[in-house]
Amino acid sequence: MILNNEFGLTPKEIQILYELFRGEKLSSLPKKLFVSTNTIKTHLKNIYSKLNVKGYKECLSLIDGVIMDKLRNS
Repeated sequence: MILNNEFGLTPKEIQILYELFRGEKLSSLPKKLFVSTNTIKTHLKNIYSKLNVKGYKECLSLIDGVIMDKLRNS
């Protein structure tokens, strides 16, 4: 998995990013992933820290760039 190897993300963090990248609304994630809203917020805080980004839009932009780079180089 691209993101796990490069950024040290956990499987749950990758799952959250995947859902957000697919366009899932943040508010629907707790129910979909069977966790609390606070758990999602904690995961997002950890994701932003590991990716060295300040927020949601910057995070998705970075992930998009990483994925596109991998596709171009494969």
